[in-house]
Amino acid sequence: MRIYSVFTLFLAFCSFCFAKTENGDSVFVSPAKLDSIVAGRNLVYQSLKKGDSNGALDAAASLRAMSPVPEFALDDLELMEIYLMTDQFDSAIVMWGRIYSSVLEEVRYSYVSDSLLAHLNGNYNFLIDKTFKADSNKVKSLFDRAIKNIVSRENRDLALIIKDVELEYSLNSKFSATHSYGCNRDDDCGKVDAYTNLKSGMYVRVVGGYLECNLDTTRLDSVILQLKKFKSDYPESEFIPWIQKLLEWRISQRKSIVHRSNYYSERLYTGGIGIEVWGSVRSILVGVPIQFGRVVFDFLLGGIYHYGGTFIATAGVDVFETDRFKIVPFVGGIDPLIAGVQLEYRPWIFPCDAHGLGEYVSFKFRYMAMYGKVESKNEGKKKEFHNGFFIGAGFHLW
Repeated sequence: MRIYSVFTLFLAFCSFCFAKTENGDSVFVSPAKLDSIVAGRNLVYQSLKKGDSNGALDAAASLRAMSPVPEFALDDLELMEIYLMTDQFDSAIVMWGRIYSSVLEEVRYSYVSDSLLAHLNGNYNFLIDKTFKADSNKVKSLFDRAIKNIVSRENRDLALIIKDVELEYSLNSKFSATHSYGCNRDDDCGKVDAYTNLKSGMYVRVVGGYLECNLDTTRLDSVILQLKKFKSDYPESEFIPWIQKLLEWRISQRKSIVHRSNYYSERLYTGGIGIEVWGSVRSILVGVPIQFGRVVFDFLLGGIYHYGGTFIATAGVDVFETDRFKIVPFVGGIDPLIAGVQLEYRPWIFPCDAHGLGEYVSFKFRYMAMYGKVESKNEGKKKEFHNGFFIGAGFHLW
């Protein structure tokens, strides 16, 4: 046992960064104190291993009390896991909320790697390791059991919120969840006695990031209502600042989803170019439509019954447009002269790429009132009026 303690102490010494505390004071950690911390962590581990919940909780409380700075002897994640393992769900959820609400908070870890850390991580790898995230049944089972056994209504409501964001935050072991900054042993951070005036390293807690997963407006509306209700029901809660940040983030996510779902609305009347094919009774036309804002030009080439082969140019105004429907009255032509209206329905709209270029496929109906010269066997060419009804399809870039 003594060899184990000495070895662990060595690891602790090797991992410490010589730095000043936030207020410029040194953190005094004597070898005897470090020895007590190591022994305390081992006592927590042995109690958990034997199933002695009360012993583990008492040892954890004593360990936290002897820590020279917060989280030095036993960090928040370890304590949360101890609470979960001993069915202290109210305390576990409170600690869980504190971890989530302290992203980027400066903390000092001892970085002791021991049996307690391995034991806790081994039991809760489905929470702290992203590679185990696929095991959603364990996560669901944990929350179901916790929520069922939580006594405080506030903590129960907090657990429901934590359950909602659990997929988007990562609860990582301290070795992968923190990084040091500032000075190290080679920096000139002040002269210290390595054995009597150790300064623990300062680290930044990194508790994952936001990942948009399985989000929709219906679910987000429910979550936003839940967050607002928590703020209203518990205005004095220590978690209100974090809840407010979550609320702002969920509202932002909802706006983003709505924006992506209706991305086309911002691009109405912005123009584009396409190719289209029209057909009617004994008439076929191929066209190239070009739109600038609300103005639409259409260049058609083909044959129109009564008027023979012809080239037609029309100009119209986009008087009505949604993401699916479009109405364009137009005039044009030389022989024949044309006036009419075009209706368009877009069943497929493809998202814009990184360059802002999108595509859509449309089905079209066009009515054309035509007046121009027609061939007559007995009377030669004469001008006649005819109605034209065309059905078409097109592919467009916009």
